[in-house]
Amino acid sequence: MAPANRVTWTPPGFEHSHRFYGDTDARVLTIPADECRDVVAWPSVFAVSPLAREAILALTGHRARTPEAEERLRAVVVDEIVETPEQSLHLPEPHDDRLGIVTDR
Repeated sequence: MAPANRVTWTPPGFEHSHRFYGDTDARVLTIPADECRDVVAWPSVFAVSPLAREAILALTGHRARTPEAEERLRAVVVDEIVETPEQSLHLPEPHDDRLGIVTDR
């Protein structure tokens, strides 16, 4: 689960899916495995820096870029993720049985 202004990271080899609620502007960016060696090897959530946000928007926009330009922008995103502290993915389990029934759904 990732709130607004966060970037989720799913490393190569992890099966995953997406689910969005409400009015959402989500961007999905694929980074080739050989370009993301320095990023953590497990699914994570990071605060997104203004620079990473703009690079992601540029990469997922409609403007055509050369492959070299796209690679440079992806490198900016990777650098920003590597330099950003990881945010917790943990959602606490409820202690009340009644709430547990709801969250299990």
